[in-house]
Amino acid sequence: MVPIAKGFYRRSANAALLFLTSAATLFLWSRELSSLHDLRVRQRLSPDITGLPESGLNPYLFPVVKTKHPSFAWIYHNHKAINAPFSCLQSPPATCGRNQTSVVILGSFHFTFVLEGQIGGEDMWARSTVAALEKMGYTYLYSPHWDGTDQPATLRGTMELYRMLPDLVKAILVEGEDSRACFSDPFCVLSKQNPKWTLSPEDYQLEYSWHVPNTYLGYSVEPGCRTTPFVPHALRDASPLIYVMAKDMDYFKPETPAWEADYYTDAADATGAHFMVGAYGTPSEHFPQVLENVGLMPQDWFYETLSKSALLIGVGRPWTSPTMYDALCLGSEFPYVFKHGFNLYFLSRSSHSSQWDENNPTNRNQWQAQQGALKDLDPPYVYNVFKGDRQGFIKAIKDALANPIQRFRVVSDYILDRMRMGAVEERLGRILETDWKAEAEILAKDRAIAGKGKLFTI
Repeated sequence: MVPIAKGFYRRSANAALLFLTSAATLFLWSRELSSLHDLRVRQRLSPDITGLPESGLNPYLFPVVKTKHPSFAWIYHNHKAINAPFSCLQSPPATCGRNQTSVVILGSFHFTFVLEGQIGGEDMWARSTVAALEKMGYTYLYSPHWDGTDQPATLRGTMELYRMLPDLVKAILVEGEDSRACFSDPFCVLSKQNPKWTLSPEDYQLEYSWHVPNTYLGYSVEPGCRTTPFVPHALRDASPLIYVMAKDMDYFKPETPAWEADYYTDAADATGAHFMVGAYGTPSEHFPQVLENVGLMPQDWFYETLSKSALLIGVGRPWTSPTMYDALCLGSEFPYVFKHGFNLYFLSRSSHSSQWDENNPTNRNQWQAQQGALKDLDPPYVYNVFKGDRQGFIKAIKDALANPIQRFRVVSDYILDRMRMGAVEERLGRILETDWKAEAEILAKDRAIAGKGKLFTI
């Protein structure tokens, strides 16, 4: 049987899809032996086992050597992680913990960025995925395509790692660009018409019902939000702090922002609020003068600043960021924008390419915004403001300041149900246990009948 790589699907640039970089493709090699399947059935029924004796070969095959350099932490993890299934497989199958002999290869550099402490939006998604794998007991291995040398990064290392453990590998998660590179690899098959085999960080059908559905994995904001104390609004600064979500000074250039620079000046004059941003780069002449730039902040400082803010205002970029959910959980509203309109959440968010139906502006299914999954929320959590509406922008900020939220209670206990760790674990488990070989057989048959699409062998 030939290993099958699942297809790749990507939305248009206007939809601003955020995958692990721009898209993350789920590669699932579906070669399963019946004996191994029986092992996994017994394994799922067995309790988690810890403290197993180490395999006698492990010290030679996978020496566990710690390194102080964070860029090589993945090597230490891989050697340590592979020890466990090798050890338990030498004993009766019942000694293996739940999912311990199911291996997931993490082929995106964002997964290793988590080990290095990176906190970008894609890294937050990767962090939730790793936490869910850990919680469910899967053995996961990193394949970052970089070992510190100047050699070019390729998918070859990931393929070699897979071929070492072909009957144990459950799934491989890679970058969109790597999935495209598989066009030249006989073991990879790429198709733009296979959305179900493409992972997404958001449920994009909540944004636009007509979109072809991806496989929604998502992420959780619980870890960061739970560890940051909620600051009652009565104890926040008398002069309200409004945080502007922009990490790059280029977001304020004339062709980019949702709001003109003098919008902030007018809003500051009308409310007495203090506007803050944490961005890198050199401010241009178009940078709003009332904005205080504190530069990029450590994650704990950022959460603390957000917890003391009354509002979060988006400027159109980046698309689809975890920050909006963090803000709502911490009690900050978000203004929101669309192309001619943006949303001003109790933390405003805007989108320079946002659009709507001018003949039917209340039709939210036609809104294109920076964080489309939140566009159906209303005040006091999200304030929808159309781009170009200066007075609407100021009014949304005034209304948000006059009606502070405590913690986000649109669903129970502050956090959207779909963004809890339990929900991420449930979706990831369902994805990993899907019979992708059967799905591939259906796809291969459909392509053969239609005469369209790249054919492959199962």
